Amino acid sequence: MKNLCVTVVPLLLAACSGGSVPSVRLTPDEERILRPLIDPPDRVRKLVEDGDRLFLKGIPPFRGAEPDTALAMDCYTKARTAYLTAQGLYASPQPVPPPLLDRVNETVARLAVLIKRQRASR
Repeated sequence: MKNLCVTVVPLLLAACSGGSVPSVRLTPDEERILRPLIDPPDRVRKLVEDGDRLFLKGIPPFRGAEPDTALAMDCYTKARTAYLTAQGLYASPQPVPPPLLDRVNETVARLAVLIKRQRASR
């Protein structure tokens, strides 16, 4: 239960706060990607929480009827940086947890889509 609270509670607080992360309905794939890490080191947990907050903030401009490519690109670039930094804290032979790898892969995929959108709009 503690593991679940470590990741889910900050996400819920971020989604419910009046701050910079709007309330977002996640797709089943996004729920899978943002699944909790099991007992991450504190520094990794903090970086992943920061990345998740930015990932969530990037969803509305990414999915919107009139996507805000610049805002989504900024959010996903910063999320990718947080996730890659967290990934770098895992030293061999300790494997990087699959949920963290999924986050990195998804932010890179979304950035590729955004770059294509930018090029198409020129």
